[in-house]
Amino acid sequence: MFTACRMPMSMLLPFWPAMIIAYLSMFALFLLPTFQLDESELWVLVRRLVAASILGGLVFLLLPSEIGFAEHTDAGRWQPLYDLVYSVDGRANAAPSFHVIYTSTILLALMDVATPRLRILYVLWLVVVCASTVLTHRHHLLDVAGGIAITLAARRLRLRRAAAPSTQSSCLGAAP
Repeated sequence: MFTACRMPMSMLLPFWPAMIIAYLSMFALFLLPTFQLDESELWVLVRRLVAASILGGLVFLLLPSEIGFAEHTDAGRWQPLYDLVYSVDGRANAAPSFHVIYTSTILLALMDVATPRLRILYVLWLVVVCASTVLTHRHHLLDVAGGIAITLAARRLRLRRAAAPSTQSSCLGAAP
């Protein structure tokens, strides 16, 4: 007869305090697209980020969940960063992982136009950030999978930049 394992979640997924650096590296990602994407690619990325945020928000509201890990006080020299995260990020901010949604949406957009070597770097960055969300005990594996699924769904949407408005002026919107 099979017996379910009753180990605490923290025993199954190790806590690696230094991964907080990779976890927080997501914020640097928001700067990179302006250096690598042209205007139309930036518009598509913005629309994808908005669509993914809406999809993630719907999941968050319809299927609320809570982090199953206790807050850590044993992060050593990294503890101030964890304390900062704990002060900003609530315990009910679990599924899907918006860290994964934003990181994967931005990095996939950058990979679309990157050189092969840079693509490898971006893939590694994505893997490390996804791992960091679990190894910092801020998310579970299902949260990561949900974030990736939402990113892929948002990428499938046909989000193009709208045509620029006419530069001709008209009185009260009447046709000239």
